Amino acid sequence: MLVLNALISLIEGLPEPVLIFDADFHILGVNDAYLRIFNEQSDAILGQKCHQVLHQTDHPCGDETHPCPLQIAQRTGHRAEEVRMQCGTHGARRVRVELIPIIPDPSGKQYFINRIYNLPSFRETQKSELVGQSNTFKAMMKLVERVAVSSTTVLLLGESGTGKELVAQAIHDLSPRHDKSFVAIDCSGLPETLFESELFGHERGAFTGATSARAGLLELAHGGTLFIDEVGDIPSSLQVKLLRFLETGTYRRLGSSTIRHSSVRVISATHQPLLELVKQRKFRQDLYYRLNTFPITLPNLKARIDDIPILAKTLLERISQREGRTYEIDNEAIDYLKLLELKGNIRELRNILERAVVLRSAQFVGVKEIQQALQLDVSSTEGVLVPVLENATFHAEHGLTHERLLNEATDSKSLKALHNNLLLDMLSNHQGNKRQLAEALGISERTLYRKLNKLI
Repeated sequence: MLVLNALISLIEGLPEPVLIFDADFHILGVNDAYLRIFNEQSDAILGQKCHQVLHQTDHPCGDETHPCPLQIAQRTGHRAEEVRMQCGTHGARRVRVELIPIIPDPSGKQYFINRIYNLPSFRETQKSELVGQSNTFKAMMKLVERVAVSSTTVLLLGESGTGKELVAQAIHDLSPRHDKSFVAIDCSGLPETLFESELFGHERGAFTGATSARAGLLELAHGGTLFIDEVGDIPSSLQVKLLRFLETGTYRRLGSSTIRHSSVRVISATHQPLLELVKQRKFRQDLYYRLNTFPITLPNLKARIDDIPILAKTLLERISQREGRTYEIDNEAIDYLKLLELKGNIRELRNILERAVVLRSAQFVGVKEIQQALQLDVSSTEGVLVPVLENATFHAEHGLTHERLLNEATDSKSLKALHNNLLLDMLSNHQGNKRQLAEALGISERTLYRKLNKLI
């Protein structure tokens, strides 16, 4: 007991989160840094087994491919390390865990010090959305943690707006490939030739307008991760080429006979029922099973209502950082948000808060501002508002301040007209280059063409 008390006194002054385990996985000690960072109460975790607290499982986390560091330290008598995902009120973070075995006390009791070091992880733009404390969120992040350390192909499933690209980035950040490129391609609306060129690259003269050779995303992602969003929209004729690459790691540029090789980890995502598309012969069955090696379903916001308070507060923190002002939300507004049926999930929640900040009359966002935000039929802008509001450069170049929106956009029709005019203005500033404009807005070229055609 004297040894344990000494260890507890030792860890109390350490700046990083620290736990003390016994050989049976029980948590016997915890320092203030751990309780503060991961928003835990000592009474809730002391005496619990580490895998119950850290992984929400009833059994140790180790297996043949992902051994438990505590078991390694027990077996070898030496320190063991592991990189994993840790969930807390500040979001999911990538950490390095160090297990240090302590020489047994006179009674033969064995203790282990578990130190947690924060590692560089997600892009700053993502940290504010990949947060949560609900059981459904933690269960999803547990799967992310387990699959990230492997090279297994992952299929992310879930409704639109649940954060599939954020989770894909998280898997990449936690993987051994984290120091290499993370490259994303959105398959929705891409014409067949353009998709093939984007993915595999092309040679000069491969098609009209191909004035020079160009590397594809597979080449750019070599050694890293390729994220294929809306994989269900891949043209049928190209599904076999993607399958061939997944099976062999080889491909050819469009217009070339030279075989190239790329080592990438593929993560794909879709909101469509792929198995139903397989039954309808719209998606290859062999490709489906190749992509569906490790499926992860992202819960919708309805399944994680308890996460709305932390999501709302952290999203407002992001807006505050961007605007250089401080915006907060009161408890009544949070309770009101919990009652809403947000079919757009986190993306819709973010949009409501963006609009509420524009409409606010005080520092705090209240129920009144949320209601006013809901009255604006942003769907009439057909998705243009979201990328415009998030684009800080576009704010500066076009004077799209909160005051301008408040003065010029008095209803949904004027809001639509304002953004349509800004869209055409931005196209002019890009010298008519629709590809560059689509990238600036964060939408596909096909989506941009559809929007522009409706303005003409």
